[in-house]
Amino acid sequence: MMLDSNAFDALALDDGVRCAIESVVHARTLDLVITHVQMDELDATPDPRRAALRRLTVSATHTSGFVLDVSRLDMAALSTTEEAAIFDAVTGGNPRHHQDALIVLTARRERIPVVTNDKRLTKQCDAHGVETMTVAGLLVRVAD
Repeated sequence: MMLDSNAFDALALDDGVRCAIESVVHARTLDLVITHVQMDELDATPDPRRAALRRLTVSATHTSGFVLDVSRLDMAALSTTEEAAIFDAVTGGNPRHHQDALIVLTARRERIPVVTNDKRLTKQCDAHGVETMTVAGLLVRVAD
């Protein structure tokens, strides 16, 4: 599952929740995936919260797309023509949505759901065939 950066607060800052998530990750029944986009947002989080957020075990993957001034050259892949059209649809020409577009494209290419509480991102995922789940939904799944 691809974690949107807003999911980290709910999953990593509460020790009980983090331990429950970690147990299923270590049992290999759940894989949490992020890109450099989420890591960059975490790096911008002030200490001491950053340390707590970084305790969550995640796997990293390259973004499906490259955006100047956002993407890291060694952590991004070029997008297809179809992905470029989706990028344009998700951003609507607004640079503030570049990171969300990269998350949508990457989750779509990896065929994994996005865990987010962001209504706009959820709508964009739905529009482009990417399954979404709220943090509460993830917690229910982990509890089962």
